Amino acid sequence: MKMLFLIQRLVAVKRLIPFIGSSLTIGLILASCGNSTVEVSIVNATQEDLLEVEVRNDKNETTTGLFDVKPGAEINKQLSFSTVSPSDGHYVLRMKEQMPRDFGYYSNGIPLENSIEIEVRTDTVLIKMK
Repeated sequence: MKMLFLIQRLVAVKRLIPFIGSSLTIGLILASCGNSTVEVSIVNATQEDLLEVEVRNDKNETTTGLFDVKPGAEINKQLSFSTVSPSDGHYVLRMKEQMPRDFGYYSNGIPLENSIEIEVRTDTVLIKMK
């Protein structure tokens, strides 16, 4: 009698294994797609202060806030997408007395990368999306 009970339980568990595996897989995929913050790193490789630096999305829904970066310094900020509408867009780098620079892409209000590395040089701006 106990043996029959154990066999029935084993068969029931065996039927659940594909369901449990697929549920875990779907859960991991959804969790990885829900990245709501981007680490922004800005390095000033010039000889002058960078004033009123800001990284934001193109719809002004999220921003790192305004900050200054001294020559040779690196500043790290977070860009939160928790309040961004579910739409597509791009990022904007703004610095005082310079034209804004559009870069990157996000989809459905979710960033595609975990970090953005920006290096400001005298004659160019290097941007790496990771």
